[in-house]
Amino acid sequence: MKIFAYFGMLLYSMVASALFASPFSNWQVSNWQEQHSNPIYNPYPGSSLYDDFFPCVLFDENKFNGDGDESYYKMWHQGSGISTGTLALSTSHDGIHWTLKGDTNLVAPAGLDVGHPCVLYDPNGFGGSAYHYQMWFWNGTISSISAIQYTQSTDGFVWTTPQPISQDPFFPLVDNTTGSYFYQLYGPGFVIYNSQATSTPGQPYTYPYVMFFDSAGAGYVSGNDEQEAIALAYSNDGISWTRYGTQPVLIPSGNPDDWDGLYSFRPSIIQSDGVYYMFYSGSDGDSSTGTPFAHGLGVASSTDGINWTKDTANPIFINTDGVAWRNDRSYTPVVLFGTFKGNRMKGKMWFVGGNIPYTAGQAIGYATLRTSP
Repeated sequence: MKIFAYFGMLLYSMVASALFASPFSNWQVSNWQEQHSNPIYNPYPGSSLYDDFFPCVLFDENKFNGDGDESYYKMWHQGSGISTGTLALSTSHDGIHWTLKGDTNLVAPAGLDVGHPCVLYDPNGFGGSAYHYQMWFWNGTISSISAIQYTQSTDGFVWTTPQPISQDPFFPLVDNTTGSYFYQLYGPGFVIYNSQATSTPGQPYTYPYVMFFDSAGAGYVSGNDEQEAIALAYSNDGISWTRYGTQPVLIPSGNPDDWDGLYSFRPSIIQSDGVYYMFYSGSDGDSSTGTPFAHGLGVASSTDGINWTKDTANPIFINTDGVAWRNDRSYTPVVLFGTFKGNRMKGKMWFVGGNIPYTAGQAIGYATLRTSP
């Protein structure tokens, strides 16, 4: 498989089995074609559980090397639990037709959750361990660093007992301080693994682990009514984290007239030819057109992974597009880019939609982006 990465980084939405760089010069990064049969996946139709959201998708040319079920694609997503959160695993050979394997052993204690999963896979065990999968997820709390939990697995289905991550007290991911951009924390958004880390101070992408996480000023930041933003942190071990910078790296404008003026969260990152691309969820907070925080998704680019410029063609998709299955929510993109099973270069995106009323609930949709006509 040939997939974009950066100095050996393993992105949660990519598997770096044979990394290479390929130009986006013939890309129109906002010009995605939605699958005509969307939504492609709703594993719990007709049940009291109407939500299936925040998917994490991985692809591996070697069908994950015998580390768990053999399939080209694996997806972690909300499980069948509703009063107590659970996380499920599904598999696919083409990324469109999915089979539900079932709930993993990750079951949240009462009052908590197992959601927003970010999963990495490394056939080499992240430096030689017996665990080939790592996961960070949100436990449903918002005011302490324990909101993000960490766990490992040999097969992607049975996981070790989760443990909370920790944070540098001088550069915390969450500070529980009203008026701070880091007042609250809504879990991980995207995690990168760098197998060739040098851990150079001041350069977050040289560390073994980089995390984009969902911070929240919750409307209390002076001069900015933003509710949720995308921030950056780095780590030597994936457990102890240090925030980068004094502000999030992608901050909503605070202007409710902008489609993403109040919310930016749950990014998916790819990189090529010195340029990073961030696909993210955004919203203006308007409840009259749908769920206030989940209206659409867009893309931003950066040459350093820290300073980002939003695409002028945004949004890619939005709930007011007139597409029935997602006329309430259109959000949480997961993007892969590369050659899949020897086919020509293309982009693949999985994202979540929900309609009004919830006749289908939330379900997972699919879109593609080719590099040439």
